[in-house]
Amino acid sequence: MTKEPFDFKRLFVIAKTQLNYSEDEFLNSSFKRVVDLVNTLNQMLSEENNEEGPINNEGYKEVVVNIADAPF
Repeated sequence: MTKEPFDFKRLFVIAKTQLNYSEDEFLNSSFKRVVDLVNTLNQMLSEENNEEGPINNEGYKEVVVNIADAPF
């Protein structure tokens, strides 16, 4: 097995803060269900980051900005 096992505390924090689970909901859910939801959340966040544009060599995202869109 190449992956490290899930840290229970970390999984609880993610379920509570990102999935809005109560402690009872978390404890009554199956481990597989919570892990599947966390993986789906990670996938969605990854897709959102990819839509914002490519990152150049310096680590900055290149964005085209129109001066007419700037609030003055």
